[in-house]
Amino acid sequence: MDQHMVSIRIAEWMERNNGDEFVYKVLDEGYDRVDRIAWNADKLNETMLQKRYDAHMPLKAFVPAQWANIKPLVNLMYGGSESWKSKWCDEYVQQFYSKVKNYVSFADLG
Repeated sequence: MDQHMVSIRIAEWMERNNGDEFVYKVLDEGYDRVDRIAWNADKLNETMLQKRYDAHMPLKAFVPAQWANIKPLVNLMYGGSESWKSKWCDEYVQQFYSKVKNYVSFADLG
């Protein structure tokens, strides 16, 4: 559901901006996505990230093991683990874990 919502928001943004002052890349030869089927975010660097146009996030991304997989992408996107944006994301996840004690059974709901 999150993936669908993000796609809708991006499409709306593209429609509103019509490329004025902004550049966005649609699927084109040489570009790829970070895909949940072959997740390799921990192996990406800044140059490689420039050739990615989006990411299909791993399923049940709220599970701690998945956050460990996603975190390298977040850090790369936001300039390292010490950036305020990366720290904010990590704090948000930790707050979620502190409030949802049964996230493992929550994850099993489908």
